[in-house]
Amino acid sequence: MIVSPIQKLKMFSKFETERILFLMEKFLTLWFFLLIFLI
Repeated sequence: MIVSPIQKLKMFSKFETERILFLMEKFLTLWFFLLIFLI
């Protein structure tokens, strides 16, 4: 199966954005809990 670089990039960026959003969400929740505990 031959995949063009553009298609590859699209797939890659889709997975990457989902992963980054997921990580950001976790990070934000962690910060939220930290703030609650500190205050």
